[in-house]
Amino acid sequence: MMTKSLSQAAQGTGPAVKALDALNLSAADLAKLPIDEKMAAIQDAIARFIPTAQQAAVASQIFGSRAGLIFTRIDSATLRQATQDVADFGVAVTESDAAQIHRSHRPGPHPDHRRGLQQAMGISPQGHPRVVEQCTL
Repeated sequence: MMTKSLSQAAQGTGPAVKALDALNLSAADLAKLPIDEKMAAIQDAIARFIPTAQQAAVASQIFGSRAGLIFTRIDSATLRQATQDVADFGVAVTESDAAQIHRSHRPGPHPDHRRGLQQAMGISPQGHPRVVEQCTL
């Protein structure tokens, strides 16, 4: 969500535009940073410029509604340490690798789903071809 929000903000659209203004950050400057440094810069600016009662709302405009609250509870020092730990353990992946991992783990049709649907409908796998075909979708 953060990447999408920042991309939209760079085009002058989306809710992150107001948030970045309040944080005295620019989408263009953030685009030049690795993802961990972007997150830390945003976290630091939220802590510095935004009253505590409004921090979750501002974070939500950038990170999304689910992650916004979580990111207000993690300080930038913790994020930096996590980044260092990932590097130390040798498990870091690039943003493009992470996107590929995400794409490859999306749920899709699974043979067990088809079999369960066929059983629920009382159809044998050798049942009516059109019904079986519909069950494979």
